Formats: sequence, structure tokens, C-alpha cells
Amino acid sequence: LAMNLHDRDIRWIALAEGRKEGAELTKIDTAKNMILQSVGTLEQISSVTGLSVEEINKLKEELDYK
Repeated sequence: LAMNLHDRDIRWIALAEGRKEGAELTKIDTAKNMILQSVGTLEQISSVTGLSVEEINKLKEELDYK
């Protein structure tokens, strides 16, 4: 029984981490789309996505290099 509880806990932790990563990727994708479509200022994109202005600036620079 203890082994099953341990396995269950590991699965729950992995699931939570996966959800967190997925949410972060969604924020990044949303910011990239807003940048590419020239929707809003960096501050507005930050407000919508929850990313910092610095993170958005980095994304913008990455997109400008492509």
C-alpha cells in the first residue's frame, strides 16, 4: 500500500509540473502572437499574459531575428 501511495504522489507531482509548464508555454505563445500581430504595447501584452516586460522584450528580440 505504501508503494502505491508513493507512486500516486509522484504522478500527482508530475501532473502538476506538466500543467505549470503548459500554462507557461501558453503565455509565451500568446505573447508571441500578440507581438507578431502588433496587438498592444509591451505593457499590455504583459498584463494579458502575466509575463514580465523583460520576458516579452526577449521574445520580441527572438522574433526579430527570425
